[in-house]
Amino acid sequence: MAPWESIDVTFEVNYGKTVALVGPSGAGKSSIISLLEHFYEPTAGQILLDESPIHQIDHKLFHQKVSIVSQEPVLHDGTVRYNILYGCEEWATDEHMIEAAKLANIHDFIMESEKGYDTECGEKGVQMSGGQKVSCF
Repeated sequence: MAPWESIDVTFEVNYGKTVALVGPSGAGKSSIISLLEHFYEPTAGQILLDESPIHQIDHKLFHQKVSIVSQEPVLHDGTVRYNILYGCEEWATDEHMIEAAKLANIHDFIMESEKGYDTECGEKGVQMSGGQKVSCF
């Protein structure tokens, strides 16, 4: 769906809940994510996060409150640690990071690497499989 096409949708996500956007090809799922990620602005209506317009919210704060897992995840150029802690590095501890990795079933893979959590992912995560990228993301 192109950004100029109309998406007439309203939804509310309660704090702490997990939501999946599902639908047929062309239904607007990627467009909604692009709006949430602030890749482009809505032409009508508004997007609110905690009753504040999303464009007024700092990008890091947004990622502390919202996580988006794409079909085709893209990792940031940096370490596994950086990618797992992205958006919450100011408060998350190594224990949080390790617990998240264990829950995502990627901890053992990470620890097989000589540098562990300090292993470089490579630009856009090119050194990892798709499943490993999703687990880190």
